[in-house]
Amino acid sequence: MAPQLLTTLLTRDDATFFRALRDGLRWLYGQGCERDWLRLIIRISAMSAATLLPCLAVFLMRRPSALQSGMWAQVALHGFPIVLLVNLAVARYYAQHLDRFLGSEPLGHFLFLLGDAAARLLLTMLLTAVSFLLWTAVKGAFAGNPASALGAVAGSFRFGIRFESLTGVYLYAIGLGAFPVFALGALPILATQRWCQAMIAPAAYLLPIFRRPLMACLLAYAAVSAVLLTLTYHALGLLPN
Repeated sequence: MAPQLLTTLLTRDDATFFRALRDGLRWLYGQGCERDWLRLIIRISAMSAATLLPCLAVFLMRRPSALQSGMWAQVALHGFPIVLLVNLAVARYYAQHLDRFLGSEPLGHFLFLLGDAAARLLLTMLLTAVSFLLWTAVKGAFAGNPASALGAVAGSFRFGIRFESLTGVYLYAIGLGAFPVFALGALPILATQRWCQAMIAPAAYLLPIFRRPLMACLLAYAAVSAVLLTLTYHALGLLPN
């Protein structure tokens, strides 16, 4: 029963949930409207703000004193542009390659999603480094030393993963914006791969929550994100070897 339920709800093209998500991404990324840059920027700006605000709320719950330290200026001049630029880069890529991504086999889906995650992380780190250098040149931050500015990037991400710096807010916001693409890539795999069905079927009988495709995707995405963040956390030197 559970495998049939998954196949009915999640298989591509003939599943209502999959089709709605695919069409929503085509609209968001401006597929077929390559010259309408203004409309694309407005859409991606709205999405960037929508993903940034909840992450910012979590940060403020952990560090309420940040409200008194010029936080909004940092978000407006430093954080939001980073989130927007990363999302725009991804949007332009998927505007051209979304159908190719959807038409690939499960291994192709996995490679696309792996490349997507790596690109988002690298772009975020690169733009953060560039912004630190700009603050150094314009405002004399980091004692006016570019080497110190670059050296602070890794530390900023280490603390950010624990929501102890605003860099983490931007990173999590970009990750949250990736959810629709990751859900779209995961749906056919969940629905058609027997090993996925075998893993999910017992839970589908025990936990009614898994009968809802959106909730199943949210839980799977949360689990994968936790693993990736733990690996990143370790790579940046916070976890003991």
